[in-house]
Amino acid sequence: MRVLTPLAVVLSAACIGDSPMVTSCVLGSVECGAECADLASNPRHCGACNAACRVGEYCEAGLCVCPAPLTVCTDACADLQASPQDCGACGTPCSVGEACTNGSCTPVCAAGLTACAGRCVDTRSHRDHCGGCDQPCATEAVCVDAQCHCAVGLTVCDETCVDNDVDPDHCGGCNAPCNPGEQCVQGACL
Repeated sequence: MRVLTPLAVVLSAACIGDSPMVTSCVLGSVECGAECADLASNPRHCGACNAACRVGEYCEAGLCVCPAPLTVCTDACADLQASPQDCGACGTPCSVGEACTNGSCTPVCAAGLTACAGRCVDTRSHRDHCGGCDQPCATEAVCVDAQCHCAVGLTVCDETCVDNDVDPDHCGGCNAPCNPGEQCVQGACL
């Protein structure tokens, strides 16, 4: 039978737990339970022992941070440009039927439609969004196949459909004004 000395009992009691004891840590690390941790960079012990960063975060200078371009929001890293729960700012959710696009909640549009100014429009035929959002057609023009067109016989000049045969400011072509007192007749100043 083996008899343990009091010192052997103390040493064996220290080793009975689930994890071994740390006896010394290198400079810059501290003892956190059974491991040495650098509190400035260890994501399980960030800034203090057992202060774990959330999923997706890393520890930098003792603070849990998200990788760029993500931002720390309530319970996770969020992309404020695309997250429907944190759109544009933490805690700013989009409504049902909206998506977060470039940090703004926009309608989710059916195929073939585009969200412009908070509405779903067909940019192939909408005169205020012809070919893309905020690309209006000239007065009296229509949008056909994503291009602005004036009625037959009219031309777009200075964002207006004009008749170059009779318009004294655009006689024969855009920005071709007649002299004072002249009239535009069949595209010629007389």
